[in-house]
Amino acid sequence: MSAAAVTVALNKALAEIAANEGFKKPGFHFDSDDTPPDGFTSLVHRVTITDKEDRQKPSLSVISKTSIDVLAGDLNSQFYATEGHMYKTVLPAMTKIAGFSDPLPWPSGRRSGPFPDAPVLSPKVLDRSVACRCYYTSEPGTSPDMVTLGDLGPEGFVVADRSVRMDEAHCRLALAQLARFHGAGLALQALRPDAFEAMRKGLHNPWPTEESRERVMPFYKGIKITPDVVQDKFPVGSEVNKRLVKLFDAFESNNGAFMDPVAGPGFTLIHSDCHVNNMLFQYDKASGAVKQCRLIDFQMVFHGNPAIDVVLVLFVCTDKPMRDKHWDALLRGYHDEVQAVLKACGVPDPDAVYPWQLLQDQLVTASTYGLCMTPLYHCGVFAGPEVVSEVRDFFNIPENKTKTFPIRVTPTFKSRMEGLVEDVVRWGWLPSEEEVDRRVAAHAAHVNATL
Repeated sequence: MSAAAVTVALNKALAEIAANEGFKKPGFHFDSDDTPPDGFTSLVHRVTITDKEDRQKPSLSVISKTSIDVLAGDLNSQFYATEGHMYKTVLPAMTKIAGFSDPLPWPSGRRSGPFPDAPVLSPKVLDRSVACRCYYTSEPGTSPDMVTLGDLGPEGFVVADRSVRMDEAHCRLALAQLARFHGAGLALQALRPDAFEAMRKGLHNPWPTEESRERVMPFYKGIKITPDVVQDKFPVGSEVNKRLVKLFDAFESNNGAFMDPVAGPGFTLIHSDCHVNNMLFQYDKASGAVKQCRLIDFQMVFHGNPAIDVVLVLFVCTDKPMRDKHWDALLRGYHDEVQAVLKACGVPDPDAVYPWQLLQDQLVTASTYGLCMTPLYHCGVFAGPEVVSEVRDFFNIPENKTKTFPIRVTPTFKSRMEGLVEDVVRWGWLPSEEEVDRRVAAHAAHVNATL
């Protein structure tokens, strides 16, 4: 996709947004931000729309995400289609059933979707009375893929400092927003099952597919160094080392076996890419204390184990000292918030839908996925601009699809992986070699049954 083609598509989308929002003679100020957190998968433009004719009309700030060549293909189109479906249909339905008021855990829009009393909307335009919403999504099959959202920057929301791991305050706010997202999904599933199933049909787990596996295989090969990275604490030949080698080998060949592909109790819609780059935080101007959080980037939502989102936040984005001090309280806070949402939605017995023990059971199975994904996210989420360029350059060479992406092993990375493995072992969550085989076999049986 040439830069000229992106510019043409973006200008077309902005002109449509400006017309829908009543700008008589719109002017567009572009602030290109081709940097992390979206530098790997999207080209990001921040745009301010003003009215050259009506100087009194408030300006409108939006963020437009456009697909890039390095991830061109059906999978990337699916990501954008998922995000459009989430903003136009699913999140408004969740907001309705939960009766949320500001601050919402996601940029919200007017109700749409399978609810009989929902107004009929343009496929590209949502509610005009909400400050932060989805303004535009590209039609399926068009190129480039694009979604344009309200910019939360003017409200003071920013990405947290990626040079440090999240502290308890950031984790607490992030988990509260996840709990609202999960709780509203569970309530919708329990109270409006037909509507939930209709919306769920537009969402698919992208990761076990052949295209996604081929795309990320160089990373899966790269993270197999993890047992070697932590061998000072868990030497070669030790029981922990053997389990790690077995797990990372199996993850490379069949990552789907560790994402709980078979639906179980308490499964709901999950973000599945929940880390510090896909959250925005608002800070008190005087004290600098973090006040609010928003979830963003709903491109990879599917029906699955909500504990996957929880472990991605607490494994990928934190250090061991924070987990040692706040782990139990953070999990209790998350679970309490899920139950509070279920109760507010009118679920008669929240414990029957999502009891505490169920969360514990889900964490055990989700932890293997979180452990394997942490070194991969370390390579991407906490990488500098030079690594973004390195990743793009690597994947722009077709023959690299069969090679191993070199994971940079730094003292910080080594320390964090040692701490995480130590925690997973202490909690009794590191699967035995036999358990890894069992999960791979169960996944294969599930796949064969659905063919």
